[in-house]
Amino acid sequence: MGPFSEAVYEELHFLLQLGAIEATPLNGSSVDGVGDDDLTNKEFTITSKGEKLASQLVEILEPEYRTEIENLVESYGNLSLQELLEVVYTSYPSFARESEIKDELELEGD
Repeated sequence: MGPFSEAVYEELHFLLQLGAIEATPLNGSSVDGVGDDDLTNKEFTITSKGEKLASQLVEILEPEYRTEIENLVESYGNLSLQELLEVVYTSYPSFARESEIKDELELEGD
């Protein structure tokens, strides 16, 4: 399946329950309830509560970690899912080995 971590789903559920993010299906309709076990094909958006929490957390980070997070957001924050997967699969080909969608992406060197 490519790069996958069950921990991501756990964190998404936590953030949804906290009200820090909202999930909507990629077709644009809203998600009914936080208990939705199928978090695939969803778009996640930070809420105003999430922005406030993130700002508070950033303030207590040590400067080196704050800079690293800023660099990650600057590098990858505006990429679409497809663009992000292309970067990951190109940089780390082993992650693409079992990918179910690799053939749908236009990867350099393929």
